[in-house]
Amino acid sequence: MQLSDVRWLELEDAIRRRDYKRAEEILLDEAEHVADTTGDRLLRTRVLGERTRPGTASLHLDAQGRLIVHCADGGVLQVLEHDVDGKPDDAADLRQRLGGGSHRLGAAP
Repeated sequence: MQLSDVRWLELEDAIRRRDYKRAEEILLDEAEHVADTTGDRLLRTRVLGERTRPGTASLHLDAQGRLIVHCADGGVLQVLEHDVDGKPDDAADLRQRLGGGSHRLGAAP
């Protein structure tokens, strides 16, 4: 997911203020924007306490079968609910569509 400069600053500000609810809203808004073109939507997420090294955003299924998003800023989200073209989707469906491993999010540079 590629954020505009303005949205990126809003997200950084929300995280700096530890307003994780606002950060989640920004990410969900952006995910809905992406969904308009792809058919995938994130409906519910949970901010996980762990952090990773900032870099490219990616999506993967962990060993427990949880759908995890590693955000470009180093934040980590668990996707609790998502759909494809308005139909509920689960980790097994996603694994079947995407295969295993990690998948880069956002537009290609």
